[in-house]
Amino acid sequence: MKIAVFVPCMRPKELVDALDDVYAQSMPVQQVFVVDNGDFGSKLTDHKSIDWWHERYKNLYIHDFGENVGTNAVWNLGFQYKADFIMFIPDDMRFDHHFVHKCIHTFNDPNVAIVSAKIIPWEEELPEDKQFAYRCGRTCGHGKAGVFMIRGSVAREIPLIPPEYKIFYGDDWIDFHVRLRMRKIWTELRWSCARHKYGQGVSATLKKTVMRKEKQHWYKFLEENNEGRLPFRQQR
Repeated sequence: MKIAVFVPCMRPKELVDALDDVYAQSMPVQQVFVVDNGDFGSKLTDHKSIDWWHERYKNLYIHDFGENVGTNAVWNLGFQYKADFIMFIPDDMRFDHHFVHKCIHTFNDPNVAIVSAKIIPWEEELPEDKQFAYRCGRTCGHGKAGVFMIRGSVAREIPLIPPEYKIFYGDDWIDFHVRLRMRKIWTELRWSCARHKYGQGVSATLKKTVMRKEKQHWYKFLEENNEGRLPFRQQR
C-alpha cells in the first residue's frame, strides 16, 4: 500500500512542525511532496538549505513550479499521482499522529472516498500556554481544505481544478465531483483532530482580489450545472 503526502508551502519555518507530524504517524507514509512556493509566500531556502530539508526528512521530494501558482495547483499535482491513498495538508496544520491509521481503517467502507480530520476551533480546549499559538476560525466547518486523505483511484477520476481557482473553492470543486457526480462519501473523523497552528496565511488584500474573482467563476459553474448549493457531507 502506497501513501503519498502533498504539501503546498508558503511558510517554510512553520512547515517543519507540519512535516514532523507527518513523519511521526503511527502508520508511515512512503513519500512526501512539498511544493516550494506553491502558494503566495517565501521559498524553502529562505529558512534552510535544500540539503537540510533532505537530511531531516527522508523520502522528501521538493517540486518548484517556478512561480506562485496557488494551493489548488498543488492539489492538481496530487490528483494525478499514482498512489493508493493521497494525503493533503496545509503547511500551518498540526494534527493527530494516528490520523493516517484512522483514515485507512475508515476506507474499509468502499463508499468512502475522502476522509478529513475534525478541525478544532481555536477557542476550544486550548492549553493555557498555547492561547496565542493556535488559530482556527469556525469557518473551517467540516474540515474541508484542512488535513484530508483521498483514495488514489478516486483522485485520478476528478477533473483538474480550473486555473481560475488559485486558493479558494478548490475544496468545493473536489466535493462537487466526488459526492454529487461520483456519489461517493467525504466523511469527517470526529475522533481525529487537527488545528491550524499559525492561522490564516492569505493577506486581506489578496482575499479581496482573488476571492471575488473565484467566487464569481464558482457560482457560474454551479449555475451551469444546475447546483445552487452543495449539501452537507456525510459525517461519522
